[in-house]
Amino acid sequence: MKPNSEWIRKRRQELLSKTSDAEKSAYLNLKKLGITALRQYPVWTGRRMYFADLYIPKYNIIFEIDGGYHYTSRQKRLDGNRSSGLWRMGYHVVRLSNHDSRNILKIKNKILLILNGKIKK
Repeated sequence: MKPNSEWIRKRRQELLSKTSDAEKSAYLNLKKLGITALRQYPVWTGRRMYFADLYIPKYNIIFEIDGGYHYTSRQKRLDGNRSSGLWRMGYHVVRLSNHDSRNILKIKNKILLILNGKIKK
């Protein structure tokens, strides 16, 4: 069952209050590139509610910023499932390490690859 709007609002606020430095850097880099992004954007898949770290509505791109725990076997599997579900819904999913999220050129190049059609849905 889809969570109600009050739960979504509270959960999003909670996540926004715990934004990592890497997520902040990626957001600011997108801003420097003149790209509007929404932080902790709620996405309902029909089965689960996810909160995308950064969502670019203009290009339907979701950026997920992956800290250290994302590189464990279990978390890689869970992240892969999440990304696959979002791709099936029509989103382009870009996973960035904490380190890469601070590099404006890496972010720009990821977006350009998608916009130039080099990465398919």
